[in-house]
Amino acid sequence: MPIDDELGARLAAYLDGEADDADRRAIEEAVERDPAARQALDEMRAARDLLCEYDTHTDVSTARASEPPDLVGTPVDHFLIECPLGCGGMGQVYRALDTSLNRPVAVKVISPRLTGDAKVVDRFVREARLQSQIDHPHVAHVYFVGQHEGHRYFAMEYLPGGSLEDRLRRDGSLEPDEAIGVVLEVADILRSVRRSGVVHRDLKPSNIMFTADGSIKLTDFGIARPDDDEGT
Repeated sequence: MPIDDELGARLAAYLDGEADDADRRAIEEAVERDPAARQALDEMRAARDLLCEYDTHTDVSTARASEPPDLVGTPVDHFLIECPLGCGGMGQVYRALDTSLNRPVAVKVISPRLTGDAKVVDRFVREARLQSQIDHPHVAHVYFVGQHEGHRYFAMEYLPGGSLEDRLRRDGSLEPDEAIGVVLEVADILRSVRRSGVVHRDLKPSNIMFTADGSIKLTDFGIARPDDDEGT
């Protein structure tokens, strides 16, 4: 069953325990009544379980301790790794210098402990390819996919404004007008992404990023899929 943006957001809230009582009951009744709804929930739960299996919520200090060698200061092809930015379900994200063009980039490196898992590597490469195929000014650009000395990685646009999650943790909340603006802009981005043939499936504050001037960029297509793909 295709998962549209609205259904995906509701299922994500349900799986994260963030749905209100009315929506939780509605989802559970729909799943009980409709096999297609049950399949949609199972698809998203399976994708979430896969990410959880690989320490999705590990913080930066833990990730650095568990992923030797430390790549800071290391050249990876023509990218010089400068400092860690955070981590995701499949590995570490670093700020780096693209020495060929003299510009900052973000480099996402798959965890060394996962490089032997062909299924995970395929998901990692698919993430980069799907994101690179979306021509939208508010989707973070992917510049390069490579492998260097056993490290699978891809380089993408560096977004110095941090994530919406960072802002909410720092400020507690957004002003109402700004919050409305973020919601409307993200909805427009998701609509355009869907029209390009891709379903994001993992919208959350940590995947909504900001440029230096405050413009929004959508990132992290790790569990996205083509709209006509019935698999997870």
